[in-house]
Parts: sequence; C-alpha cells; structure tokens
Amino acid sequence: MVDEIRARLKQAVEDLRNVRLNRSNTFAEDLDGYVLDVGDEWVLLQRLEHNRPIGFLALRIGDVHRVVTSRQHELQRRGLEAAGLWPPAGPDTSVDLSSTRGVIESAHAAATLVNLQFEEESSDTCYIGVPIGWSESTVTLAEISPTGEWAGTVSQWPLDEITRVEFDGWYERDLLLFGGTPPH
Repeated sequence: MVDEIRARLKQAVEDLRNVRLNRSNTFAEDLDGYVLDVGDEWVLLQRLEHNRPIGFLALRIGDVHRVVTSRQHELQRRGLEAAGLWPPAGPDTSVDLSSTRGVIESAHAAATLVNLQFEEESSDTCYIGVPIGWSESTVTLAEISPTGEWAGTVSQWPLDEITRVEFDGWYERDLLLFGGTPPH
C-alpha cells in the first residue's frame, strides 16, 4: 500500500497536479496542495488556501491512504498562473524527507520556526518553536507562545509521534515577526 501511495505522490510531482491527501490518522484532516517532493518516509506539500500558497508541510507517507486530484485543480492552476505564482515553488532550501529529524532540521533552516503536530492525539494542538536539542528519539523545542512571545517554555517530543511538520506559513511568520529572534 505504501509503495502505491508513494508512486501516486511521485506522479503528482511530475504532473504538477493539485491533490487531496486522505489520511488514516484518527484526528488528521485531509489536506490539499501541490506535492513538491517525495522522500523515503515523508512527503512535502505546498499548501493552498483560497487559491494562494500559505506555506509548506511535511507528512508521513505511511499516514496517507488515498491520493486524489483536487476537483478544483484547473481553477486553482489558472488562478495561480494569473497571479504569477505558477508553477508551485518549494522552500528556498531543500527539505530532507528521509527522517523526522531531517524534516525538522531542514524546515528550521528554511524558515526558523517549525510547527509540530501529533494528530494521533488531537487535530487542533500544535507546538511551534525552534529545535534546540536532540536525542536519538526526541527533539527539544524552545516554544513561542500563541501571542508571539518567547516565554522560556522548553518541551521535549518523541520523534515517532510527530505526524506533521509545517513551516513558513502565515501563522508561523507572524509569530516570528512578533517574537523576534529566538532566545537560543
């Protein structure tokens, strides 16, 4: 099943096709966007909202159970072309999709803040900050608050429980603008 999903994701990259990814996680939402790259463990998407790019996210390929072309594909493509945003562009630096640590490190390098999500537990909780430490199985995150303040909160998260990593989205950019330079 995973090999079939990976093949469909790679085809979406080649076709520059906007897709919807249906996922198997209990709390995970279906996601729409352009598949930019496919790695061994993770897939990178450019997210769209109201026909405009809103940032990037990486998902575990094993959590995707269906890849379908968006019903709005042609409209979205024409809208992006008219706005001068075609073809979809990736982040300024490459994203290592071979491991969870690779995704987090390269997302941090591309956009400073990373948005970690654990959709096996909840669909509306995320932890945003900068990675400041690693063990073989965890990442330590200096968190920024929802109001854009560096309050000194440091948390440690199991790498194998992270289901989604977002970065360079409007929310993360605004938090960094309000919070300024990370303290670590």
